[in-house]
Formats: sequence, structure tokens, C-alpha cells
Amino acid sequence: MALTMMRFNCIQPGLEPNEMADRYNAMLDMAQALDELGGGMVTLEEHHGAENGWSSSPLTMAAAILSRTKNVS
Repeated sequence: MALTMMRFNCIQPGLEPNEMADRYNAMLDMAQALDELGGGMVTLEEHHGAENGWSSSPLTMAAAILSRTKNVS
């Protein structure tokens, strides 16, 4: 059985806040699409205090992903 894995880290320097919001929404949409395809695994990375776009709160994103999916771990 194949396992699909998505890895999100959000790194890209110089993004404006609205661009980061778009990026976070895209992550949620991709995780939901993975769920609709039967599920898989999502990994999230963090770097506190980084100014280059790294996610500083992966647990918050994990909660958002889990609230929109049933077959994603």
C-alpha cells in the first residue's frame, strides 16, 4: 500500500502578511484534497523567530488541518 506524504514548511523571505495568509489557506486546501483522495500524512516544520517565512506555530496549523480532514495523520 502506498502512502502519500505532504511536507509543509512555508519558507520564502519577503512575503507580505496577505501572501502568507494565502499560503496557509493553500496548505489547508492541499491537506483537504489529500483527505478526499483517501488520506495520507502531513508533516509540518517550525522555526521560531525566523523572518524568512518559516511556520512558527505548527501545532496551530496541525489543529486546522485535523479540523478539516478525517483520513490525514
